[in-house]
Amino acid sequence: MNNVLSSDVGQAFTGCPQGSVLGATLFLFFIDHLKSIFVGRAHFCIYADDLKTYVAVEKLGGCQQLQTVLDDLGGWCHDVGLNLTPEKCGVMHFGSKNPRFDYLLCGGSLRKLEVVKDIGVRYSPSLNFSEQVRHIAAKASLISNWILRSFALKSPSAYLKLYESLVLPVMFYACQVWHPSRRSDIELLQKCRISFDAGWSSDAILPDTPLYSLQLRLSCGVLI
Repeated sequence: MNNVLSSDVGQAFTGCPQGSVLGATLFLFFIDHLKSIFVGRAHFCIYADDLKTYVAVEKLGGCQQLQTVLDDLGGWCHDVGLNLTPEKCGVMHFGSKNPRFDYLLCGGSLRKLEVVKDIGVRYSPSLNFSEQVRHIAAKASLISNWILRSFALKSPSAYLKLYESLVLPVMFYACQVWHPSRRSDIELLQKCRISFDAGWSSDAILPDTPLYSLQLRLSCGVLI
Protein backbone atom coordinates (compact mmCIF):
# COMPACT_ATOMS: atom_id res chain seq x y z
CA MET A 1 0.00 0.00 0.00
CA ASN A 2 1.10 3.60 -0.61
CA ASN A 3 3.57 2.33 -3.19
CA VAL A 4 5.39 0.32 -0.52
CA LEU A 5 5.73 -3.45 -0.80
CA SER A 6 7.06 -5.88 1.80
CA SER A 7 8.67 -8.04 -0.89
CA ASP A 8 9.50 -8.06 -4.57
CA VAL A 9 6.73 -8.60 -7.10
CA GLY A 10 6.66 -12.13 -8.51
CA GLN A 11 4.43 -14.24 -10.70
CA ALA A 12 2.59 -17.15 -9.06
CA PHE A 13 1.88 -19.98 -11.49
CA THR A 14 -0.02 -22.17 -9.01
CA GLY A 15 -1.73 -21.86 -5.65
CA CYS A 16 -2.31 -18.61 -3.80
CA PRO A 17 -0.21 -16.47 -1.43
CA GLN A 18 -0.21 -17.56 2.19
CA GLY A 19 -0.53 -15.16 5.09
CA SER A 20 -2.19 -12.46 3.01
CA VAL A 21 -5.51 -10.74 3.59
CA LEU A 22 -6.99 -12.14 0.40
CA GLY A 23 -5.31 -15.55 0.69
CA ALA A 24 -8.38 -17.37 2.00
CA THR A 25 -10.66 -15.81 -0.62
CA LEU A 26 -8.23 -16.57 -3.44
CA PHE A 27 -8.00 -20.16 -2.24
CA LEU A 28 -11.78 -20.50 -2.50
CA PHE A 29 -11.61 -19.23 -6.07
CA PHE A 30 -8.77 -21.63 -6.74
CA ILE A 31 -10.70 -24.74 -5.69
CA ASP A 32 -14.19 -23.60 -6.76
CA HIS A 33 -14.14 -25.71 -9.91
CA LEU A 34 -13.45 -28.78 -7.78
CA LYS A 35 -17.13 -29.18 -6.95
CA SER A 36 -18.00 -29.86 -10.59
CA ILE A 37 -16.18 -33.19 -10.31
CA PHE A 38 -18.52 -34.48 -7.60
CA VAL A 39 -21.95 -32.97 -8.35
CA GLY A 40 -24.38 -35.74 -9.28
CA ARG A 41 -21.75 -38.46 -8.83
CA ALA A 42 -20.61 -38.46 -5.20
CA HIS A 43 -21.19 -36.55 -1.99
CA PHE A 44 -18.34 -34.36 -0.75
CA CYS A 45 -17.37 -32.08 2.12
CA ILE A 46 -14.60 -29.48 2.13
CA TYR A 47 -13.13 -27.81 5.21
CA ALA A 48 -10.20 -25.52 4.38
CA ASP A 49 -7.84 -27.79 2.41
CA ASP A 50 -9.37 -31.02 3.72
CA LEU A 51 -11.62 -32.91 1.29
CA LYS A 52 -13.86 -35.90 2.02
CA THR A 53 -15.97 -37.70 -0.57
CA TYR A 54 -18.32 -40.61 0.03
CA VAL A 55 -20.75 -42.85 -1.83
CA ALA A 56 -23.37 -45.33 -0.66
CA VAL A 57 -22.11 -48.63 -2.08
CA GLU A 58 -24.72 -51.29 -2.74
CA LYS A 59 -23.03 -53.07 -5.62
CA LEU A 60 -19.59 -53.17 -7.19
CA GLY A 61 -20.74 -50.49 -9.61
CA GLY A 62 -20.83 -47.99 -6.75
CA CYS A 63 -17.15 -48.67 -6.04
CA GLN A 64 -16.26 -48.19 -9.69
CA GLN A 65 -18.21 -44.93 -9.73
CA LEU A 66 -16.21 -43.61 -6.80
CA GLN A 67 -12.98 -44.74 -8.44
CA THR A 68 -13.93 -42.77 -11.57
CA VAL A 69 -14.47 -39.68 -9.39
CA LEU A 70 -11.04 -40.17 -7.81
CA ASP A 71 -9.46 -40.50 -11.26
CA ASP A 72 -11.07 -37.23 -12.36
CA LEU A 73 -9.93 -35.60 -9.10
CA GLY A 74 -6.36 -36.67 -9.76
CA GLY A 75 -6.57 -35.34 -13.30
CA TRP A 76 -7.92 -31.97 -12.13
CA CYS A 77 -5.16 -31.63 -9.53
CA HIS A 78 -2.56 -32.37 -12.21
CA ASP A 79 -4.03 -29.77 -14.57
CA VAL A 80 -3.94 -26.97 -11.96
CA GLY A 81 -0.52 -27.92 -10.63
CA LEU A 82 -1.76 -29.19 -7.26
CA ASN A 83 0.31 -32.16 -6.17
CA LEU A 84 -1.44 -34.81 -4.09
CA THR A 85 0.29 -37.30 -1.83
CA PRO A 86 -1.65 -40.61 -1.84
CA GLU A 87 0.29 -41.71 1.26
CA LYS A 88 -1.45 -38.96 3.27
CA CYS A 89 -4.89 -39.96 1.99
CA GLY A 90 -7.02 -42.92 3.00
CA VAL A 91 -10.35 -44.67 2.72
CA MET A 92 -12.66 -45.95 5.44
CA HIS A 93 -15.21 -48.66 4.69
CA PHE A 94 -18.53 -48.76 6.58
CA GLY A 95 -20.92 -51.71 6.78
CA SER A 96 -20.43 -55.46 7.09
CA LYS A 97 -21.40 -56.04 3.45
CA ASN A 98 -19.01 -53.45 2.08
CA PRO A 99 -16.82 -55.05 -0.64
CA ARG A 100 -13.79 -53.09 0.66
CA PHE A 101 -12.71 -52.07 -2.81
CA ASP A 102 -9.05 -51.11 -3.34
CA TYR A 103 -9.17 -47.49 -4.47
CA LEU A 104 -6.40 -45.67 -6.31
CA LEU A 105 -5.50 -41.98 -6.35
CA CYS A 106 -2.88 -40.56 -8.69
CA GLY A 107 -1.59 -44.06 -9.32
CA GLY A 108 -1.13 -44.85 -5.63
CA SER A 109 -3.22 -47.22 -3.53
CA LEU A 110 -5.22 -45.60 -0.73
CA ARG A 111 -4.69 -46.92 2.79
CA LYS A 112 -7.65 -48.60 4.49
CA LEU A 113 -8.10 -46.70 7.75
CA GLU A 114 -9.37 -48.19 11.00
CA VAL A 115 -9.39 -44.86 12.87
CA VAL A 116 -9.43 -41.37 11.39
CA LYS A 117 -9.44 -38.00 13.17
CA ASP A 118 -11.58 -35.29 11.62
CA ILE A 119 -11.88 -31.86 13.28
CA GLY A 120 -11.08 -33.31 16.69
CA VAL A 121 -13.38 -36.36 16.51
CA ARG A 122 -12.13 -39.90 15.95
CA TYR A 123 -14.16 -42.20 13.73
CA SER A 124 -13.99 -45.95 13.19
CA PRO A 125 -15.81 -48.26 10.75
CA SER A 126 -18.14 -49.40 13.55
CA LEU A 127 -19.12 -45.78 14.40
CA ASN A 128 -19.31 -46.60 18.12
CA PHE A 129 -16.82 -43.82 18.98
CA SER A 130 -15.11 -45.90 21.68
CA GLU A 131 -11.73 -44.68 20.44
CA GLN A 132 -12.93 -41.09 20.84
CA VAL A 133 -14.14 -41.79 24.38
CA ARG A 134 -10.80 -43.37 25.37
CA HIS A 135 -8.89 -40.41 23.99
CA ILE A 136 -11.11 -37.89 25.77
CA ALA A 137 -10.94 -39.80 29.06
CA ALA A 138 -7.15 -39.90 28.90
CA LYS A 139 -6.89 -36.19 28.10
CA ALA A 140 -9.40 -35.24 30.80
CA SER A 141 -7.47 -37.30 33.36
CA LEU A 142 -4.22 -35.51 32.47
CA ILE A 143 -5.83 -32.10 32.96
CA SER A 144 -7.51 -33.22 36.20
CA ASN A 145 -4.22 -34.48 37.61
CA TRP A 146 -2.53 -31.23 36.63
CA ILE A 147 -5.18 -29.26 38.54
CA LEU A 148 -4.69 -31.40 41.64
CA ARG A 149 -0.90 -31.02 41.48
CA SER A 150 -0.92 -27.28 40.81
CA PHE A 151 -3.58 -26.00 43.22
CA ALA A 152 -4.10 -26.37 46.96
CA LEU A 153 -7.50 -24.86 47.67
CA LYS A 154 -9.77 -25.03 50.69
CA SER A 155 -12.98 -24.21 48.87
CA PRO A 156 -14.71 -27.14 47.08
CA SER A 157 -16.41 -24.66 44.77
CA ALA A 158 -13.00 -23.49 43.55
CA TYR A 159 -12.08 -27.02 42.49
CA LEU A 160 -15.44 -27.44 40.82
CA LYS A 161 -14.90 -24.18 38.96
CA LEU A 162 -11.53 -25.34 37.69
CA TYR A 163 -13.01 -28.65 36.64
CA GLU A 164 -15.86 -26.93 34.86
CA SER A 165 -13.55 -24.47 33.11
CA LEU A 166 -10.71 -26.77 32.06
CA VAL A 167 -11.95 -30.36 31.97
CA LEU A 168 -15.58 -30.25 30.88
CA PRO A 169 -14.90 -28.38 27.61
CA VAL A 170 -12.58 -31.25 26.66
CA MET A 171 -15.10 -33.91 27.62
CA PHE A 172 -18.06 -32.29 25.88
CA TYR A 173 -16.37 -31.11 22.69
CA ALA A 174 -18.53 -32.18 19.72
CA CYS A 175 -20.52 -34.56 21.95
CA GLN A 176 -23.46 -34.06 19.56
CA VAL A 177 -21.47 -36.27 17.17
CA TRP A 178 -19.90 -38.91 19.41
CA HIS A 179 -22.47 -39.12 22.25
CA PRO A 180 -21.65 -42.48 23.93
CA SER A 181 -24.28 -45.21 23.97
CA ARG A 182 -22.20 -48.03 25.46
CA ARG A 183 -22.31 -48.43 29.22
CA SER A 184 -18.56 -49.07 29.35
CA ASP A 185 -17.83 -45.78 27.56
CA ILE A 186 -20.12 -43.80 29.88
CA GLU A 187 -18.51 -45.39 32.94
CA LEU A 188 -15.04 -44.57 31.60
CA LEU A 189 -15.96 -40.90 31.37
CA GLN A 190 -17.55 -40.94 34.81
CA LYS A 191 -14.35 -42.38 36.31
CA CYS A 192 -12.58 -39.15 35.40
CA ARG A 193 -14.92 -37.19 37.67
CA ILE A 194 -14.79 -39.78 40.45
CA SER A 195 -10.97 -39.74 40.40
CA PHE A 196 -10.95 -35.94 40.48
CA ASP A 197 -13.31 -35.87 43.48
CA ALA A 198 -11.17 -38.40 45.33
CA GLY A 199 -8.06 -36.31 44.69
CA TRP A 200 -9.20 -33.22 46.58
CA SER A 201 -11.86 -34.45 49.05
CA SER A 202 -12.80 -37.58 50.91
CA ASP A 203 -16.43 -36.48 50.99
CA ALA A 204 -18.85 -37.42 48.24
CA ILE A 205 -20.16 -34.72 45.94
CA LEU A 206 -23.75 -33.90 46.73
CA PRO A 207 -26.32 -34.66 44.03
CA ASP A 208 -27.36 -31.01 43.77
CA THR A 209 -23.97 -29.83 42.50
CA PRO A 210 -24.10 -28.60 38.88
CA LEU A 211 -21.50 -31.18 37.74
CA TYR A 212 -23.17 -34.19 39.29
CA SER A 213 -24.61 -36.08 36.30
CA LEU A 214 -22.21 -36.49 33.40
CA GLN A 215 -24.74 -38.49 31.40
CA LEU A 216 -27.34 -35.73 31.86
CA ARG A 217 -24.87 -33.09 30.66
CA LEU A 218 -23.99 -35.17 27.59
CA SER A 219 -27.67 -35.58 26.79
CA CYS A 220 -28.21 -31.81 27.13
CA GLY A 221 -25.28 -31.25 24.79
CA VAL A 222 -26.92 -33.42 22.14
CA LEU A 223 -30.11 -31.40 22.38
CA ILE A 224 -28.33 -28.05 21.89
